[in-house]
Amino acid sequence: REWMRRAADVLPRWTPLREALTFGPCDRRDPPWRRTTAAEFATEKRRIRPVDAETAGAPWIHLATNGSAGYRMFTHWYTLFLFDDGPTDLYYKRFARDRLRYVDEIVCAAGRVSRAVAAASTQLGGRGYAAAHIRRGELQYVSVRLGAEQWLDALKEWVSEEEVLFVLSDEADRTWFAPLERYFRGVFYLTDFEAELEGLSDPNMRGMVEQLVAAAPPCRSFTGTFFSTFSSYVARLRAYYGHAANTFFYAAPEPKTRVLHDVSDAIAAPFYNREWPLAWTGIDAPPPVAPRPVRPLVPRNLLADLPPIKAHYPKQALQQQARERAAKGGGFKPPP
Repeated sequence: REWMRRAADVLPRWTPLREALTFGPCDRRDPPWRRTTAAEFATEKRRIRPVDAETAGAPWIHLATNGSAGYRMFTHWYTLFLFDDGPTDLYYKRFARDRLRYVDEIVCAAGRVSRAVAAASTQLGGRGYAAAHIRRGELQYVSVRLGAEQWLDALKEWVSEEEVLFVLSDEADRTWFAPLERYFRGVFYLTDFEAELEGLSDPNMRGMVEQLVAAAPPCRSFTGTFFSTFSSYVARLRAYYGHAANTFFYAAPEPKTRVLHDVSDAIAAPFYNREWPLAWTGIDAPPPVAPRPVRPLVPRNLLADLPPIKAHYPKQALQQQARERAAKGGGFKPPP
């Protein structure tokens, strides 16, 4: 990281959780491409920080994200940057969708697994498959840490017992899933499809394969774990693949189960805990036919940098929460 800081032309001290960066005024909507203003985008939690012409024109911008120094990205890129020109705003959203993606090896493996799950569903007499990400590992949010019966109660609301369920989970004990296996037509895990994964060069790719299986066109619905960025990226992938908003759910907490059914461009702090339709709504809107005037960037930003906030991983708090859950029978061991 140090060589990148030395080599960069500009090293801005941006604070993504407290600033919204705008390329141009963004003081009015630019439909159908951009349907939000800078003030709405910033929300009441952040100040608007215009990106000046000097910074925007630099060949190499290195955004410092050193947590120990008090600068953390900790947000989605599309909740940080807003472009005054609506077509440009959508261009970069499409660029992220089409170019910042998993390598072909992962995509092809996921395609094989997805077809195998769909075939297994047909063989069992099911009507498609659903997927669920059941996060069981180190997770400090008690409100989303559910038992197997609670997961089943949540899934029953939108997943038919006639469907096959594909489970994404870090839970190694398969007996934990017994209530789900008794209820659904069939329950499958990635380990059931080792033949389709043959030749995968890196075991760390397996989680990415799972995400794509849960986002693939044959997957009728997906239920995630709120606060999990692993789950939330599946939501964005499903939107990229054309799934309807009402096919994504969270198991808990109850007010969040259908939060992604709202397809407005509104975002809210803390931004990182879920994905937002702002990333994909209208992403393929055709560009304007005639050239449009471009409003210039400010020559130089006169805003002073916000002071860094040094945050520390709340290890002691997590240990205490884990002990409390274990005392209630959760069986979760606190982190060392």
